[in-house]
Amino acid sequence: MSEEDIAVYLVALPLTLFALALLGRWAWRGAVRQAHEREASAAAVPCPAPTLITPDETERRATLQLLAAHLNCPAGDSPAAVLKAAEEGAPRPELDPVLRDDDGLPLMTARIRDLDADALDLDAAEEAVRARAAARQYEALRPEMRRALAALQRPLENTLAALRPWRERLGLEDAPSGPASQSMLRLLPLWPPNWTANETAVARQWLLAQLQAAELVAPHRIAELPLAPGCGWLEAERVVRTLEREDRADLLLVTACHSDIGDASVLRLQAEGRLFTSRTATRPIAGEAAATLVLAPASWPIATEDGLPVHLHRAAIVARDKSIDADGRTGAQAAQTCVEQALASGLFAPEAIAAAVHDADQHTPRAAEALTTLLNGLPHLQPADDMRQTGMLNGQAGVAAPLLVIALAAHQAQHLGRPCLALSVDDTRLRLALVARPAASDPTAATQAPA
Repeated sequence: MSEEDIAVYLVALPLTLFALALLGRWAWRGAVRQAHEREASAAAVPCPAPTLITPDETERRATLQLLAAHLNCPAGDSPAAVLKAAEEGAPRPELDPVLRDDDGLPLMTARIRDLDADALDLDAAEEAVRARAAARQYEALRPEMRRALAALQRPLENTLAALRPWRERLGLEDAPSGPASQSMLRLLPLWPPNWTANETAVARQWLLAQLQAAELVAPHRIAELPLAPGCGWLEAERVVRTLEREDRADLLLVTACHSDIGDASVLRLQAEGRLFTSRTATRPIAGEAAATLVLAPASWPIATEDGLPVHLHRAAIVARDKSIDADGRTGAQAAQTCVEQALASGLFAPEAIAAAVHDADQHTPRAAEALTTLLNGLPHLQPADDMRQTGMLNGQAGVAAPLLVIALAAHQAQHLGRPCLALSVDDTRLRLALVARPAASDPTAATQAPA
């Protein structure tokens, strides 16, 4: 080894290693110092403020209490009976014993079994309307109008019976003075739009007489509401939310009835191309139904611990760009938008929905529309196990259709103890979706989507 090699190993190499170690130490201390500075800087930045829920957002997420729901339709006269019939797929519409199409062939219809329209007493109501119609000619009532009111009678009686625990609050029994004793029963009847003025007047007179005869509500505590143009359910929601804002302890009774079981309705529907016949097998089947729902603000107390109310989230209502019964291809975008908006109203993740009820039939485009919507929006639900389809049993339910599916979804929610979805596609254009959840369900549970 030369003297130069010895100098490299003994002098140059140690100096080089010392210089590298020193540089490494400086680099390490600089990195540590920068890390501390970043931590201190991050600690100095305030945490973002929690998201504030605006009054509009609070109202959008608010719920209504459903205190009572009763119905009557070809599939049954209670929510439990209708859901059981939907599960079994029976009874189905049958060939009508009386009605015929313009070819003279029997029509397929969905009649309420054992419905006796002749037993309905409308004499007093007709007489009162006839007396007021002196300036115009009084028109006779059509059979289908009588059948619709006859269908309404049983659910109305059941609903009034369900309200008896609140008789004191509604003013027929002695009650202490104060806001609670000033409750009113507000009435929102949804009559079929094709009824004549005389038919609507007779029906209104009959309904008020039924309420007074039940001796549940003092006459001066009944306030009938005019129906605003558009969807009746939107008006019902608006009324209850107004009561909530004004801190009024009132109830809202919503009624609806419908029947196309009559010659006049058959002629009208066939002329419009909206009736199932041998030549138009992709059109709706004539049906009939009735329903009554009692809605209340959140301030209303429960009657008993055994009868906890169901909470209804805000409904989503969207109109199709064209009638579902129109010729040509039909899509499901409106119904899908409805379901998305209904879930968003309560911040529900799709997986939070335990079941769905819809009123599509099996032979019109409504069937594909509803199934596509639910499979896309709620893919975890199984059609055979978690979805109940009622239109194939009831036929067209008209203005009563939304109330029927809401009542059925509410019953499912209470039975399953989890939120359920109602989807109505009965109308030619309007689509409605709504989430019902049991009162004991926590709306902020982890099964819901994050805000």
